[in-house]
Amino acid sequence: GGLGRAVTKCFRQQSWHVIGCDMQIPPDTVNAAIEMKNSESLSMQGRHAVKAIEDSLKSIQAKQVDAVICVAGGFAMGPPGDENFLEEGERMVTSSVMSSLLAAHIAARFLKPKGLFVLPGAAIAESGPTPLMGSYGSSKAFVHHLGKSLGAEGSGMPPESKTIILAPTTIDTEGNRNAMPDADTSTWTSPDEIADVLFNWSCSADLMRTAPTPDAPLETGSVVQPITKNGETEWAQAGHFFTKGV
Repeated sequence: GGLGRAVTKCFRQQSWHVIGCDMQIPPDTVNAAIEMKNSESLSMQGRHAVKAIEDSLKSIQAKQVDAVICVAGGFAMGPPGDENFLEEGERMVTSSVMSSLLAAHIAARFLKPKGLFVLPGAAIAESGPTPLMGSYGSSKAFVHHLGKSLGAEGSGMPPESKTIILAPTTIDTEGNRNAMPDADTSTWTSPDEIADVLFNWSCSADLMRTAPTPDAPLETGSVVQPITKNGETEWAQAGHFFTKGV
């Protein structure tokens, strides 16, 4: 999607070795492409991804990665009585739940100590029930619970690594603009802005600092929300704004 393209572009511009994992990957957008198949089980996808990552890292004489960033997802609306509710629910499970489980498996296997792992949450999953978006809200609530669990002691994640749940409201992508042509986009967050922040955090955990106490690092398992007003974005955790790095 639009955020995934922005993230890969940002990291490649900084000469990072980028391994992309998706159903379809445009040519020349990543250093190594792992194309998944919906027809495969999650366990089969996992074995395929692990082998492909091992091969890609071997080609650059590496065994671990600095960051694992999952920005997969989708959107669905409608009450459970709708004719296509189950179809949409299955799509949300595939795009949000299964992709996050796969990313967590990859992060636990390949992430360096002190590395960054990002999961694709949503602001609405922290704000309460989602009566007209049951499948969407439920899938994102799963992602939030997974991320918080991976940030807890005994999760098996690499030492001193950071698991962050990215929880935007609306990202300013071409798809969202086409779907909501009359919306107020001044409150939408630029995918390039998000990509830049994720790049800074991937470079060093020291750049993940909170405000008003800048000496305190952002805790693993945190839900982090970019909040955009009038085209300007601040980043918040637990109701506090914090710096986005340099």
